[in-house]
Amino acid sequence: MTPTIDAKQFCSLTGYTDPFHRRIAKEGWFPEPIRGKYQAVAAITGMFKYLRQRTDDPIKKKNGELKNDILQHALAVKRRDYIKSTDVQRDLTRAIVAFRTRILTIPDAQAPRLALTNDPHEIKEVLRTEIIDALKDLARHNYATEEPDPAPAKP
Repeated sequence: MTPTIDAKQFCSLTGYTDPFHRRIAKEGWFPEPIRGKYQAVAAITGMFKYLRQRTDDPIKKKNGELKNDILQHALAVKRRDYIKSTDVQRDLTRAIVAFRTRILTIPDAQAPRLALTNDPHEIKEVLRTEIIDALKDLARHNYATEEPDPAPAKP
């Protein structure tokens, strides 16, 4: 005869309720109780297996996710999906310097023409046209293909 354990004793031993035990017994972790009694060895062994599996799964899942992330990163590096931050910084600096230089040339280039007019609308239109032209010029330029400057000039 197999030793049995009363449902109440099993609950006090595990700290779980009888409905919980019955649910995991139905899931197949250990035999279901007969008249409120569990097969002691099978129930306790099954409970240990259930608890071990439950605590291992999140760790295994997280570990798998991390390994997947590492593989995805390595693949992206091999495909050259990433751009080095130094390259981005260099190209952005070139674009900003070009933008600043182009915008700062507008007053010098247009001052003689604007000095001849007193009409604010004409002044506004000339400046707007020059700024739009400057922005279009800057948009057409590819800053990534330029050779690196030895050192940007400081104003």
